[in-house]
Amino acid sequence: MTDPNITVLIPTSPSPLHPDDAIIRETMESVRLHLPNSRMIVMCDGIRPELAHREGAYREYLQKLYNGKDFDVVWIGEWVHQAGLMKATLPMVLTPLVLWIEHDMPLLPREINWKGLTASVLEGHTNHVRFMLRPQIHPEHMHLMHGCMNVHDCHLVRTSQWSGWVHLASTDFYRQIMARFSEHCRTMIEDYAQGIVQAHPWEASKLTIYYPSEEDSARCYHLDARRGDPKFEWLFTF
Repeated sequence: MTDPNITVLIPTSPSPLHPDDAIIRETMESVRLHLPNSRMIVMCDGIRPELAHREGAYREYLQKLYNGKDFDVVWIGEWVHQAGLMKATLPMVLTPLVLWIEHDMPLLPREINWKGLTASVLEGHTNHVRFMLRPQIHPEHMHLMHGCMNVHDCHLVRTSQWSGWVHLASTDFYRQIMARFSEHCRTMIEDYAQGIVQAHPWEASKLTIYYPSEEDSARCYHLDARRGDPKFEWLFTF
């Protein structure tokens, strides 16, 4: 039986560590610890021209994923980046919420008030709840914070900062955001969504951060699958 509210979306793409699949396995296992019954979709990007030399290792990595899987796979067959993956996958999502979690950013085995967070989004108090990678909000980001609220025993910080860190979001809200991306936009979602969010009042997006502790609110960690690879320029066509 699948969770009636949450579909887990995991984007993956070529890494210098492939064909080894240990990182994404660690990420998926961390999700199963928290959400053992949620449907999981691994969104497999194609290979961008700059990384053509990794095609063999990447295909071997994908083959490992396909064997004995307990999750669904979206295979685009060409490089479309995160935005293209999300646009292609959202029509397959049947739940009101999605958990976005990159292939190298597992959840920590710490308490998360899933019931309260789910209710907070379903009731419209927030559209997007990001989990912290660091113990506290970075001082340089405080100008993007807009006060706190407590909903369903969840301490949330209002923010106008969109981040690709792990987040729980309304599926309908994501559909509205992705409708702003052209069919030919090849980019990290955060790189374009940030401008959309900052161009409007907080109430238009209702982004929040899950902040259960002033001392340490970290709920995920980074395994760095890129391993020093550059962040290539993104492509956007109106």
